[in-house]
Amino acid sequence: IKGSRFLRTFPVLLYIFNKIMERQIDGAIGVAPLNLEIFKDYPGPKVVIPNGIDIERFSQSSTKVEKFNDGKLNLLFVGRLEKRKGLIYLLKSFQILSEKYGNLRLIIVGQGKLKKNCQNWAEKNNLKEVYFEGQVTDNKLPSYFAGADIFVSPATFGESFGVVLLEAMAAGLPAVAFANDGYKNFLAGKKGQDFLVPPKDYQALAEKIETLIQSQSLRKEMGEWGKVEAKKYAWPKIADQVLAFYQLCQKIKH
Repeated sequence: IKGSRFLRTFPVLLYIFNKIMERQIDGAIGVAPLNLEIFKDYPGPKVVIPNGIDIERFSQSSTKVEKFNDGKLNLLFVGRLEKRKGLIYLLKSFQILSEKYGNLRLIIVGQGKLKKNCQNWAEKNNLKEVYFEGQVTDNKLPSYFAGADIFVSPATFGESFGVVLLEAMAAGLPAVAFANDGYKNFLAGKKGQDFLVPPKDYQALAEKIETLIQSQSLRKEMGEWGKVEAKKYAWPKIADQVLAFYQLCQKIKH
């Protein structure tokens, strides 16, 4: 239910939407509990079914981006360059880390209106090993994951699930992220939740990244855990859940 946040922002539209949907909805699916909030008073079944991903697309890629395959430790960011994705906090974390470790590189994949601002900040603060790759094609994206050592998602809010974390996990990458509501819900009770830090706390983000920089065995351990966990979200399994829910709704309706 991708428009739920938009509807909550405009109460009149939400009221109209509710009145129409009360007569139309047989059931509701959300990728996380927060997506089902606007349907809490509706009759009919409601279920959380997470997003799925193409596991093989990320897990079987062995081709790395050649120019970054030189032995340096690569941190990877993938996402739109907008305020809620929090890239500025990752840049501040990288500034702290690059003063302590000379073998680090930050690779930024994505486009957005804040790209120039972030580039200027990196230049102003003399961050040499920061690479803005812009938008890359779907075919090339797995190569960036394959060549990375640590994935970082500093999104501060507005995440309902965590598909980008799943992609990193499927590729065998340990992931560090801000504990926004979506990521907290996705990783609750799982090993990966130990690598969430308070949103906007770039110093805590740097410290958590540093634990992975210092331990190759920990990077491997978290990468292996991620690959196993990501398989639970393979599209065939998610599709079976959706189909079962449709069948349930049909049975109740008739």
